[in-house]
Amino acid sequence: MKKTACSHSIMLFGTLVYVLLTGQTSWGDYSFGDAVHLDPVVNSESADMNPSVSADGLELYFDSDRSGGRGWTDIWVATRPSVDAEWGSPTNLESNINSNGFEGGPCLSSDGLSLYYYANQGMSLDIWVTRRATSNDRWGAPVNIGPTNYGLKGVPAISFDGLQLFFADHSGGYLPGGFGKNDLWTVVRSTVSDPWGPPVNLGQGVNSAEGDYSPNISVDGLMLFFNSNRSGGLGAHDLWVTRRATTEDDWEAAVNLGPIVNTASGEGGAHISADGHTLYFHSTRPEGRGKQDLWQAPIEPIVDFNGDSKVDIEDLLILIEFWDTDESLCDIGPTPFGDGVVDAKDLKVFAEYMLESEATNDASDSDSVSDISLATITATAISSDSAARGPERTVDGSGLNDLGQHSTEANDMWLSGGGTEPAAQWIQYEFDKAYEIHEMHVWNSNYAVEPFVGVGAKDVHIEISIDGVEWTTLEGATRFNQATGSPDYTANTVVDFGGITARFVRITINSGYGMLWQWGLSEIRFF
Repeated sequence: MKKTACSHSIMLFGTLVYVLLTGQTSWGDYSFGDAVHLDPVVNSESADMNPSVSADGLELYFDSDRSGGRGWTDIWVATRPSVDAEWGSPTNLESNINSNGFEGGPCLSSDGLSLYYYANQGMSLDIWVTRRATSNDRWGAPVNIGPTNYGLKGVPAISFDGLQLFFADHSGGYLPGGFGKNDLWTVVRSTVSDPWGPPVNLGQGVNSAEGDYSPNISVDGLMLFFNSNRSGGLGAHDLWVTRRATTEDDWEAAVNLGPIVNTASGEGGAHISADGHTLYFHSTRPEGRGKQDLWQAPIEPIVDFNGDSKVDIEDLLILIEFWDTDESLCDIGPTPFGDGVVDAKDLKVFAEYMLESEATNDASDSDSVSDISLATITATAISSDSAARGPERTVDGSGLNDLGQHSTEANDMWLSGGGTEPAAQWIQYEFDKAYEIHEMHVWNSNYAVEPFVGVGAKDVHIEISIDGVEWTTLEGATRFNQATGSPDYTANTVVDFGGITARFVRITINSGYGMLWQWGLSEIRFF
């Protein structure tokens, strides 16, 4: 669920305070939500670290020293049927990957068919890759990618196109030309079939004199997340990020992710989801279950440009003011980090958030479900047979007794004007504000001759809306039952709305139970 403008402002305020205190700079175009502990089904009482989630969000790889493994630390995987489902119990990868030694730092390729990791399957702690033909196949025999590249070592991170690999030199300065005890490096190749080129240090703007570990690259290749024990952080290890304007440019100075994500306990193993909306990481914070637990935090673009806790026309005017510029404040599309220019992509993202903000505001003003019976409802229709048989008759209780039985009197019901040709008739209900709707009870047209002539609504199409402009079809409700034509008739159609929030409900009648091209209803009640 996306954050409201108010929560964005609070997060941004916290980040700005941190910037002022530490002297770090901030792009100010996105924010983190509260970190959420991955449930105990995934986390154990041991150390669970270095998460890597597949591009479709259905596989979670990580390393752990939990019981049930094959060695010191193994690679495990948890799966789920959909991104809205809970993770299943983790399973240990096959024996051709995990050994009685150390395997860790898994990184899954964008197509899900290559898994990079580092392991001591021999005398050296090198980077390996295992492949599979499809996501349903077993992983193949691992291949060491290091021998031709001076020995590549440490947690790997593969780019979305598979042509650049980032890694941390966990060998204690094995590679020459480093700046600290443990630096971040990269290698590139021209195609996925070519060998990797020589390692290149990411530079002093990224690396520090202390240790820098566990890189992870965003899908667009412009943001690199990692953890470091450099000075200026909140804990022993903090999560940091560096950015570059294009994949050909140099990396900017690293920026601390701030107190929303980092704590005094220590964080590491950052992994950003393919859609850019979630940051996964491990942490020793006390709310966890084990020595190291896996966590996730939502990432959202900040669309409240003027900081007034509202997403409205004023913010839209600011976006237009910076149109076709590189103003980072309004560069929110593609979400959440933007692409360096304020254009139609940013407008699209802003429009989505503005509509959601309006819907949230309407919903927050609404009464509880039990109070919907007190709502003021205005009924309108495409036509009416007469003034006495207008659409308001369906919501004013006319013809209903205390037992919920409806009369057969014509002026107690709505009847459309109809015509000589088949044409859809509609009736619409507008509430005084948005409400959460669970059910709609329908009393169909109940003339005494209904069983013989039939003017009741039959095949229908139901839509709901927050603003009366954008409409959503209510799935599953396509037909109303026919009335009995007797004075003891009670509602015999119940439409399930599933608790959806709406201010407008429109019923389009495509056919009726007769041949007069005039269709009507007796009463409608919402619960």
